[in-house]
Amino acid sequence: MNSQLEQFAQKIVFKLDCSQAEKEEMYEEMLIHLEISRDELLKQGYSLEEAENLAVQQFGNAEVVRSELQQVLMPYRKEMYLTFALASLIWTITIYLTQLFTNGDAHIFWLMLAFACGTTFLIFALLPLTNHLRKRYQNSLLVMSLLVLIYEYLMATSLNHTLSSSLAFGTLLLIMTNVFFLYQTNLIETSGKMDKDKKAIHFINITSGLIIGAFSLFFIWAGFALFGKPQPKMILFASPLIIWGGLYKLQLVLWNNNRTFSYIITTLPIFISLLIVAFILAPELFL
Repeated sequence: MNSQLEQFAQKIVFKLDCSQAEKEEMYEEMLIHLEISRDELLKQGYSLEEAENLAVQQFGNAEVVRSELQQVLMPYRKEMYLTFALASLIWTITIYLTQLFTNGDAHIFWLMLAFACGTTFLIFALLPLTNHLRKRYQNSLLVMSLLVLIYEYLMATSLNHTLSSSLAFGTLLLIMTNVFFLYQTNLIETSGKMDKDKKAIHFINITSGLIIGAFSLFFIWAGFALFGKPQPKMILFASPLIIWGGLYKLQLVLWNNNRTFSYIITTLPIFISLLIVAFILAPELFL
């Protein structure tokens, strides 16, 4: 059974958002400091239990210590996410109202998704989550938020209003920030156990997802502009994005058991992305 000092150190380190190597290093340093304090108290005549209790109390509140360590490890991340969440919500309201009063279009479904993403970002910024849980849910949130923002950009550019360019530029800044968070979460703040090959898998899929997602959403938005309401045939426009998501998930599932097959699957989103780029740059090749 772990001692009280070990349990206290584990409680602080477990929820830190950093690599496994950094966690182990901080755990050892923290435990050494606690043991030195305990030994000093034992020399003063305290029992083992009393000495451990006092050593823990003198070290500080676990939640406060964890918060301070997290701030040192990743300064300003909480502030960045809070700013991004609030900016997204404000921009969503601005574009929705401008679209409503200018074009008379009420994009209710998009509005609900945008508010859900912005609110969840606020929760992620304010509530401490373990590294594993944060990455599991934050990745999905970032992808959803990116799709919402791309659609928002298309809405802003379609406005027949003097603010159209400004709204589109602001949305583009939010998209760039969202993309930065995606790369940061998967490539920069990764566990020490993640090798370079797996980082490459994430990089390729995120990059190809940006291309495929923008392509799909453009045609979905064009479908709404043309028909005025959802049509069954518009599912075809979303199919490249659905295929990309399925392939990305499959690669990660197969990574530990069959890396060769995972590498082979990686070529598919690359191929699809190249086709899209070729279609944009030289559409006559497909006619």
